[in-house]
Amino acid sequence: MSLQVRETDIGEIFAIRTSVAENHLSLEQLAKMGITPEANAAMLTQGPCLWIAEIDRVPAGFSIVRDETACVFGLFARAGHEVEVWAAYFSRVPSLYVLRECRLASR
Repeated sequence: MSLQVRETDIGEIFAIRTSVAENHLSLEQLAKMGITPEANAAMLTQGPCLWIAEIDRVPAGFSIVRDETACVFGLFARAGHEVEVWAAYFSRVPSLYVLRECRLASR
């Protein structure tokens, strides 16, 4: 199941983001890039842009969409839950649609 992120979920987003095996970044590295809990909270005030995937009601992954392009910027899954998170996400958003729309937006 995928749910729109609430400000109370931001801690889980960072726990998931720092648990990934591929493209791993620490909290310190993310902060140097301007990716902080405060920045994510500010993004949420602009409208829907983050969705969290739950497995058995436990946050297991999240996706982030760039507002300016409406394209998926990132899809992250807690280590060990990659397949379930990707399946949950792509069952709601057809991958060919995502790729086509992102290509059109980037032109």
